[in-house]
Amino acid sequence: MTMHQWTRFASVLGGLVLAVFLLLLANADNASAAVPSAVPFQGLLLDTAGQPVTDNVDLDFALFAGLAGGSALWSESHLGVAVTDGVYSVNLGSTTPIFA
Repeated sequence: MTMHQWTRFASVLGGLVLAVFLLLLANADNASAAVPSAVPFQGLLLDTAGQPVTDNVDLDFALFAGLAGGSALWSESHLGVAVTDGVYSVNLGSTTPIFA
């Protein structure tokens, strides 16, 4: 899996997690619960040989309405993200609000 394919996969996976989160939030009994301004996201980044990356990398995230094609409904970039043994953490929505 190439870096681009992995990033795309992580974006789709993040979108699915976000969709489930929003569905649960919409069905919550507590209607006064505040909508979070950002969603914590942790991922695993591997190189083309399948080995964990340790570096600072630029990551792009996007949410799409479907699994293939179409325009992004939301996107943001995170520059210089620290990746250690393949693991990274970002707060999605911290630079471009998701819940507008």
